[in-house]
Amino acid sequence: MKKILLFLTVAFLSAASLNAQDSNWYVGGNAGFKVYASSAGNIGWNISPQGGYRFNDRMAAGLCLNLAGTSVWTGSDSSVSTVFNFDVVPYFRWSFANVKDLRFFLDGSVALGVQNNAVVSAGSTLGSASAFHWGIAVAPGIAYDITGNWSVITHFASLGVEGAGSSAVFSFTAIQGPNVGVEYRF
Repeated sequence: MKKILLFLTVAFLSAASLNAQDSNWYVGGNAGFKVYASSAGNIGWNISPQGGYRFNDRMAAGLCLNLAGTSVWTGSDSSVSTVFNFDVVPYFRWSFANVKDLRFFLDGSVALGVQNNAVVSAGSTLGSASAFHWGIAVAPGIAYDITGNWSVITHFASLGVEGAGSSAVFSFTAIQGPNVGVEYRF
């Protein structure tokens, strides 16, 4: 049984490496940490695994699972307000310029998921609520092709509309901390 499993593994990896230059599928993800400019001490983080398909050198479509959180310290009473999002995010990527190994692109996305808000003070939860979360955004970015299969990717900002429950907000968010990822084409 071990020999059959080893043979199948070697055969699969060999076939994948032979086909790696011709395939347009990719997997990867981003991770980021943000410190927002305010006196209250706001921080945010995100982890976003993703996969997709490149139709050609200019267009791609993919799916991202976005896990994100924000904490806001509210000053004198030492309470903390936290927001946690889990979103499924289909996106379309348009690469509008290539300069050697650099690709400049725009991602257009629609996010659908759940948002959980909580306020904690002195170790006790003062309130908590969950709601349907949605968003529509455009985000510019750069990808650098390290090798034929590996790329490093980052986004600069996000312009869009998002909402949770019955509220909606227009937002422009400049990335205020590292938000870097990798992609592997196979």
